[in-house]
Amino acid sequence: MLIDDDDITVELPLEVEDQYITSLGCFTQPVGKTPIIAGFVWITRLFRIQSRILCLLRKAQRSTESGNSLDQARQQIEQMAAELQAEMCQLPDALDLFCEPHEDSLDSRYAFEVCKANLLVTHALARFNLYQLAFLTGVYDHSLDDTTQSVLKRLDL
Repeated sequence: MLIDDDDITVELPLEVEDQYITSLGCFTQPVGKTPIIAGFVWITRLFRIQSRILCLLRKAQRSTESGNSLDQARQQIEQMAAELQAEMCQLPDALDLFCEPHEDSLDSRYAFEVCKANLLVTHALARFNLYQLAFLTGVYDHSLDDTTQSVLKRLDL
């Protein structure tokens, strides 16, 4: 069960490797070097959008009245889809699903590949929940893209 993000008031952690956090303070991450914590930060950002989608989906499932207009539902779905797309477009190169790994160490490369897999699955699940919301609210022109369908098929959903 997801906790409603409205109940959480903490900031996301800084995208800085541990070695740049000292007793003197937190130093800036070198330009062009993505810290591994960035994977956690970006997946958390997707989970925040996913949480809002799930809240809308639960609300639509409980609703017995047709007070939520088709236009309003379409607008909410398009907004959530745009937010998901914007997050995926802003990923740093080390987390970009379509960029080749360029990290120095094998451990870093592996860590980023795991982060990429988590991002891909979370994005696909959020898109699937948007699709469910669209179907439930009668917005039948919202469809799943090929990547999402492929990931869902592999997850057996």
